[in-house]
Amino acid sequence: MVSDNDIIAQGREAMARIRQGEQMSFQDWCAVGRACRIGRREAMALAKVNSPKGAAYSLRMNGWLADQGLGDISRMDQFYAMQMADNPEEIGAWRNALPEAKRRRFTSPHGIVNGWQRSFQRPSPKARNIVQKPRPAWKAKGAPIGIPGDMIQRAALALREGWCNDVVVLARLAIQAAIRSEADVIELLPVKRGQPIHQKPTASDVVHQPMRPAPLSAV
Repeated sequence: MVSDNDIIAQGREAMARIRQGEQMSFQDWCAVGRACRIGRREAMALAKVNSPKGAAYSLRMNGWLADQGLGDISRMDQFYAMQMADNPEEIGAWRNALPEAKRRRFTSPHGIVNGWQRSFQRPSPKARNIVQKPRPAWKAKGAPIGIPGDMIQRAALALREGWCNDVVVLARLAIQAAIRSEADVIELLPVKRGQPIHQKPTASDVVHQPMRPAPLSAV
């Protein structure tokens, strides 16, 4: 069994090689991570904490790293190098399966761990299935009719004066206030083609459609 001193020495040697520009050495970063795990355990014991957090832990961890010749390693590299040391076989298998060109892109502990974690996440669909909501039963097809502002104001006033919890009653109040007579209905009709815009339709312009009998299935 390898002792803690041997693991720390291996981490120190690996960090020296990394400083010389061999950042792509996966095994070296794993060795650094194993050494940092020992430092994390000792720092937590000295700080008397249950998790590697807080000022007391950070003070002792920084002191341990400096004593072991690892004081120049960043906190981010510490964190991800320890994750590499915790999952060396899984991350190594993922990394070895990558093409050489892609493998060279992952040179830091942060990039290696993030790339490995993304590999087993569910890929997001390229195109989401857009579910079209059905048209409300009250909404007619075709071009909408413009409602004059005075009709809207009359409907709003009627709702305010006769407010209740019965939506059918409210709908009747709004419609009756907005459309008071046949003249109001004619005002909603569009202008015929060729007819001057300023000339409003008259009652003779209204085409009355005969009532269609309901289908037998609806009776």
